[in-house]
Amino acid sequence: MILTSKVRAMEPKMLKETLKDFACFEERFVLAKRTHEVSLLTEGMLVLDKTLMGVIEIDPKEILVDGIRKELGKTLAALLHEGFIFSKRLMGEVETLESKFQMLKEKFTGLKRSIEYIQDFLNINGEQIWREELTRIINYAVEKESTALVNKKYQADLDYQDKFYVPTFIPVDAHDFTFMGRLLRNIMGELGKGMYLDSLSSWYAENGSQIFGLRYVHFLHEHLGTTFLQGMDRLIVYTIVSETRRFQRDYGFVIGGGTVSEELRQKGKKHSQSLVQMLSQFDQAISSNYQALSPQAAKQYQLLAKSLANISS
Repeated sequence: MILTSKVRAMEPKMLKETLKDFACFEERFVLAKRTHEVSLLTEGMLVLDKTLMGVIEIDPKEILVDGIRKELGKTLAALLHEGFIFSKRLMGEVETLESKFQMLKEKFTGLKRSIEYIQDFLNINGEQIWREELTRIINYAVEKESTALVNKKYQADLDYQDKFYVPTFIPVDAHDFTFMGRLLRNIMGELGKGMYLDSLSSWYAENGSQIFGLRYVHFLHEHLGTTFLQGMDRLIVYTIVSETRRFQRDYGFVIGGGTVSEELRQKGKKHSQSLVQMLSQFDQAISSNYQALSPQAAKQYQLLAKSLANISS
């Protein structure tokens, strides 16, 4: 919290008149005091010898690193979950992707500064732990979203839970699982409100403001890494596959094609007469009932995946 909002990073070059603004004597004293306390704890942990509890070897340094990993993973998961909760209003103004990204940038920058600052006092590789935990949280969210899209139940690894923090994301609506799917749905909703300019590789609204583009993708790549962009690309593919399978299943009730059996088709007719009536008018109803399969939406997915691939590759 101190390095996030109270202590500003020192610039390589600055005027001596502005040096006082960067001093922050009280905040730096609190930071030094807490650093000293952490250093004493680390020194005590490192001087301890390895010991055996039965046949299990206990390494104090490994316990220290595992504890840091769990706390960092817990903090990162909370920041990503809360950072990508989209509401209609924020401080009296309409909330946008840019405002959410800006708030997330400030929190992530401060947290990463804290890890870089404290790693030497803890005798750990803070940068490596940061990358590994962030990658693990993102991959976990992508896996959970993917299993939901293909109608499978996510199976947690018990050994994995003992060593690492496994987040529990509280759904914000009926269609929500993790922050990854929530962000993708919000982005696709925003893209439908504007037009795509190929020369600028960006989407713009009617008033000329940018809705989404390479600027946003660069932000995600800089602060969340290549793993985040690759995860978004995987979710796009899973979403298209899920919508295609759903349409194939539902429309098969009427035409009886594909792998839909006669028994399943009759069961669908019996329990979903309204669905059968809608599908019988396929040409007229497809655009309103299967928006994710419309040519416009498919093209949006394709362009978004192209934008992500240009940065992550």
